Amino acid sequence: MASIIKANQLQDFGGNSIIGSDGAGNLTTQKTLYPAFHVRLSSDFSVANSTVTTIQYSNEVFDTDSAFNTSNYRFTVPSGKAGKYHFYHCVRLGDDTATRLISILVLNGTNHSHFESNNPSSTRPSAGGAVTLDLSVGDYVEHAAFHNTGATDVLLGTAGPDDTFFGAYRIGS
Repeated sequence: MASIIKANQLQDFGGNSIIGSDGAGNLTTQKTLYPAFHVRLSSDFSVANSTVTTIQYSNEVFDTDSAFNTSNYRFTVPSGKAGKYHFYHCVRLGDDTATRLISILVLNGTNHSHFESNNPSSTRPSAGGAVTLDLSVGDYVEHAAFHNTGATDVLLGTAGPDDTFFGAYRIGS
């Protein structure tokens, strides 16, 4: 014998909605993987030779909790949102003469992790990666780049929509 339970909303003991339905079979769940953001360059960005430079993102593709600040170019963990975050990032250089190109995540003002492309031989080399960090409220993360082409060069923002980008999403507490 089968049982049927009909409900349009399931709540926890605090009265918070866990899952709901619109009556047509479409589920509405709690916001998972939030906060989340993705930013990219909308124009080429100059980086001096052999200098770690914070990338100045002003183009937010999305920012669910307004946690990425386009004035200081930081993602800051909002109140009540401490936990594990998955970050991804990439830089693409406008020149192919670099022997080193590095994409760097900076945590609370200190270089935390970097992904490097040594002796790139391709046209417009790129470097990037992903990392999961356990963050507290108020922690901030920035994206920086380093290259050694011998002169100021640009990170690409105009050759493609996601040549140089930075993003993250919360995966749990």
